Amino acid sequence: MVVCEKCENQLEQDSKYCTNCGEKISDSSLQNLHQSKTSIKIKNFVLKSIAFILALFITLIVKLMLVVAGLIDASDFSMKTGIFLFLGLWFLLTGLFLKNNDKRNWGYGLLVFYVIGSIGLGYVINNSSTGLDARIHATMKKTPIKLNDEIELSSIAVQNNDVHMVYTFLNVSKSQFTDSGINDFESLTEDFDTCEDEGYIDMMKYGKNITISFYGNEGDLVAEKVLSASSCGSVEG
Repeated sequence: MVVCEKCENQLEQDSKYCTNCGEKISDSSLQNLHQSKTSIKIKNFVLKSIAFILALFITLIVKLMLVVAGLIDASDFSMKTGIFLFLGLWFLLTGLFLKNNDKRNWGYGLLVFYVIGSIGLGYVINNSSTGLDARIHATMKKTPIKLNDEIELSSIAVQNNDVHMVYTFLNVSKSQFTDSGINDFESLTEDFDTCEDEGYIDMMKYGKNITISFYGNEGDLVAEKVLSASSCGSVEG
């Protein structure tokens, strides 16, 4: 819109004369119109950029808090749902900054989708065979995993319902265990009840047969045992 300099009547952009007072529309009025449009574009760009940065920052903070709280794993595929959180926040903030109801409503919609999707995905991950397989494969990709200064989870192999977990003692060889009178799985894990471990229980609950192997730091097999729901007895299917 162009504003008449004499009577301040608002006119169409291509008007040559004011329809109210008949004043000729000057070139300066048209120039002011172009300058106003440019300043609005710059302002909108700045506000969109601020919304983008804030949305990205909030998304990273939320994801970091969920990882620290142990609700999700940093490498878990549920991290991919973060794109909906980011887009929802970006659309919402952009809509609020620019007073654009459509973008704001899109933002609300994406955030609701993110919350519902995350809850549903979390349920599937923690309460289904498919989710268990996803967790096992996510852990496989991270091996070897150093559990402490003495032992690491070296590898995980999966074939159908058979899961083979290999642990390696970093500082002790098989001969040193034997010299200490430790020569079988039970004596090696006397302070650790494998049938009570939540991770193993989850696997056995979904019909997994677990082979646990312990190796010394020279690559010699120290002890090995196969766990299953039937062998542990107390595990409910």
